[in-house]
Amino acid sequence: MNYKEPQGYGEQGKKDYLAGWMPDEDPTDGHVVRSTDEQEVETRRIRLARYRPNTAKKLAAWLALILGGMMLVGIPSGAVEGTSGGLKILLAVLYFLVFAGPALYWIYANKRDTKSVRQWAATEADYREVWESFDPATKSVFARPAPSEELPLLPKRPWLWIWIAEFALIATAGALTPA
Repeated sequence: MNYKEPQGYGEQGKKDYLAGWMPDEDPTDGHVVRSTDEQEVETRRIRLARYRPNTAKKLAAWLALILGGMMLVGIPSGAVEGTSGGLKILLAVLYFLVFAGPALYWIYANKRDTKSVRQWAATEADYREVWESFDPATKSVFARPAPSEELPLLPKRPWLWIWIAEFALIATAGALTPA
C-alpha cells in the first residue's frame, strides 16, 4: 500500500501528518519503500513487543477477573433490588462479562502467545545448534531462513471487536438494570 495524496491537499507539507500512519513511504518523496520482507519482520517485532506480558497487564487482568467474579456472586445474592431470579442471573452474567471478558481473552491470548514463543525459542535453539555443527562447505549448500522467518508471528488480537462487544454488553446490562 502506497500513500495516495488526498484530493484537495496540494501542499507537500500537509501529507506529513499522515506519515506515521502509513505502512509505506511515498516514492515521490524520495524515501525508499520498505520491502514486504522488512515489513513482515517489523510486524513480528512490533507484535512481540506490544503483546509481551508485564506486571501491570497481568495485575489488571487478574483484578478485572476478580471484580467480574464479585459481580457474578454479588448480584444474585441481592445486590440489585426489585428484580426476579432469572433477571438477576442474567444481569450477573452480563456484568461478569463486562468486567472479566477482556481479561479472560487477554489471559487466553497471552497463554497461546507464550506457548508459541517458547516453541519458537526451542526450535530456534535446536536450529542454531545444528547450524553451528556444519562446516563452511555444508553451510554454503543450505540457505539461511529469510529474516521474516527469524521471529515468530503472533496472531493479531481483535481488540476492536472485543471493545464493540463490551459496549454492547454495557448497553444491554444498563437497559436491563432497574432504575
